[in-house]
Amino acid sequence: MSKETQDDSCLPLGWKTIESKVAYSGRFPVREDLLEADVDGRRMLYTYLDIRRDAVAVLALTDAGEAVLVRQYRHPLRRTTLEVPAGALDPGEDPASGALRELEEETGYRAGQIRPLGTYHPSTPLLPMMMRLYFATDLDYHAPKPDAFEIIQVELVPVGDLLQEVLDGKHPEATLTVSLLFATQRGWLPT
Repeated sequence: MSKETQDDSCLPLGWKTIESKVAYSGRFPVREDLLEADVDGRRMLYTYLDIRRDAVAVLALTDAGEAVLVRQYRHPLRRTTLEVPAGALDPGEDPASGALRELEEETGYRAGQIRPLGTYHPSTPLLPMMMRLYFATDLDYHAPKPDAFEIIQVELVPVGDLLQEVLDGKHPEATLTVSLLFATQRGWLPT
């Protein structure tokens, strides 16, 4: 490694916020920040979704080895997607309790066992939220209680088929992909 390259790796990579304002308040607030680079003082206007509540998602498996999934319309894509049940945490809500709540609301399934699966940031350039993933088993079916604006179709998919479909690019939804990756790595999926 050259000295020049080595010196570049030590550059300060941060940006200071000079001004910040909510540029738009709709379903999600859009924040506009004027930033200044630590390294050379250049400025840029940065826009992002200012969603401060974390979200939860749950990969739930039936005793038959089927993943409990939801199909719903996603307007930015102009199509439906196949996803694990997920949603925002209520203020002060325990993440595991929130995952159980979302699973029951969206699918009608209650879980007798739930374990943390992992965490990730869904889109670091666009929003500051954290997605907390859970793995649920020992399921019992009741009636779903979707939110007023949710139109959801519940699907049970054999997890082996689902994993292959995700690997083949059939279901490119991030939370589903990351959940399956974590569960596979932990050895929690049936073979």
